[in-house]
Amino acid sequence: MIDLHTHTVYSDGSWSVKELLTEAQKSKIEILSITDHDNVNAYLELQNNDYHNIFNGDIINGVELNVIAYGAKIEILGYDFELDEVNRWCIENYNKKISLSDRVKQYKDMVLAAKKNGIIIDDLKYDPVRDWPVSFIYKQIIMHEENKKKFRDEEFDDYKCFLRSFSCDSKFPLYTDLSNIYPSINDAVEMIRLSKGKVFLAHLYKYPISDIDGFLDDLVSDNLLDGLEVYHSSFSPEQMEYLKRYCDKNNLYISGGSDCHGKKYPSRKIGVGYDNLNIPKEEILRWLNPESKSLVYKK
Repeated sequence: MIDLHTHTVYSDGSWSVKELLTEAQKSKIEILSITDHDNVNAYLELQNNDYHNIFNGDIINGVELNVIAYGAKIEILGYDFELDEVNRWCIENYNKKISLSDRVKQYKDMVLAAKKNGIIIDDLKYDPVRDWPVSFIYKQIIMHEENKKKFRDEEFDDYKCFLRSFSCDSKFPLYTDLSNIYPSINDAVEMIRLSKGKVFLAHLYKYPISDIDGFLDDLVSDNLLDGLEVYHSSFSPEQMEYLKRYCDKNNLYISGGSDCHGKKYPSRKIGVGYDNLNIPKEEILRWLNPESKSLVYKK
């Protein structure tokens, strides 16, 4: 069993590295990658601790990076890279603090966009210390049922969907360009490849982009991907089959994972997702270098 998309407490998962490895061992995972958001701290822990008695499968270096591609905030997965440069780059690019004045400016811009688009919000005082602008605006929007007609149902009912559209969909009424916060996909891809790694697009169908096929084609034509995350817990069988054919047609590698976050989403299980995953080992071995130093716990 393979799982190349998992998270620990070093980002937004609920399990420690030891707990994740324990669950991976129980689930008989053969090849694992820990892909925390914007950091590789799990691998620094692995370098300093011997967990062979907990997990006896292979672990390959991995990370999930927030990047900006054509104005949309998306995630890419880096795999099989040399650790030091990726760690340094993550520290430089994701430990920046957003100033309170920048938060206030973003809030004011969103208020103007709301008024322009006929979205009702209350004239409340925004405190940049207590809230992110988008979170504060969302709480106001859902207090007014009249606003529902301005959004898709899932955007109005689910903050996570609202947040995706806010940062991804240029046609969203409150879309905000976050390129001043997150690095460009070009810079991230260059860094991963210089670190001898490979770049995969994470969970394509989670992005609320109007022309998602065109978006994917642009990434491929601009040589920004080595492969796609074909297998993901949120994908339907038809979506996985389409992405597999797309990879075959465009000479791209295939990856996949549960996107397990531990107890945070207990029904999304390591290795199998919502019991809809069966990632072929031979697809991973096509691109994974068996002599790679990133196989930190190679058997």
